[in-house]
Amino acid sequence: MERNRLATSWEEIKRHNAEGPARMLGESLSYRHHRVRKSMARIKFVLNERRLALIDAQRRAREEQTSVPQEDDGELFEARPSA
Repeated sequence: MERNRLATSWEEIKRHNAEGPARMLGESLSYRHHRVRKSMARIKFVLNERRLALIDAQRRAREEQTSVPQEDDGELFEARPSA
């Protein structure tokens, strides 16, 4: 169940003054809310790891480009060997 639906259900229970079975449903929603928050936190963690890996790869690629000297003799293609 997604977070918005959980919030809607929670507000519905509060609006109807949860008694009896509705209170049990509220406890169930609280547990689900906890699980949804944990899942979202895990997803956010993985996305951040991927973002950091991308930044690191971009930095290393930039460093490689600047550390390799490129010879520029004005020719676009390699010279053909004369036979």
